[in-house]
Amino acid sequence: VSLDAPGVRECQRGAYWAIWSHFTASGEPALVSLPTGAGKTALMQLVAYGMRARRVLIITPSAVLRDQTREQFRSLATLKEAGAVRGSIKPPSAHSQETRLSSKAEWRRLASHDVVVATPACVSPEQPGVVRPPKGLFDLVFFDEAHHAPARTWAALVKAFESATVRRVMLTATPF
Repeated sequence: VSLDAPGVRECQRGAYWAIWSHFTASGEPALVSLPTGAGKTALMQLVAYGMRARRVLIITPSAVLRDQTREQFRSLATLKEAGAVRGSIKPPSAHSQETRLSSKAEWRRLASHDVVVATPACVSPEQPGVVRPPKGLFDLVFFDEAHHAPARTWAALVKAFESATVRRVMLTATPF
């Protein structure tokens, strides 16, 4: 990943390094506020590659955002156009979780993907029938539109991934 590529925005570079810096001193979630249209999905990709994440979970508030994010990870088109990655790079295996995860076995099946994108309705232990995720499945979790974090379903997810081995990044245009 090249942060110096001409198509990487200054705010993305700054957010990238702020996230890195945050995790040198804290295990708490990093909160990043970027204006709408600043490229949060590309930032997630840059951070995932830069931190050499093994498996990434992305929580989005809607099915439309879930599917758009999955497609961006599958193609890496934005990073390729920006010159941040080589055109020959193999994109990650990205999966949209469309149903509630009601067993540990269903969670473990997600291990066959590099990136999983889901809505809280499918993965929050606060939802009826959804079981807590097994420890160690994801090492990087993004909460897109994280201003929703105070909601019970979102707060349960933030807590479910509370671990010394999981980095949590809260992304939003409206942090309060």
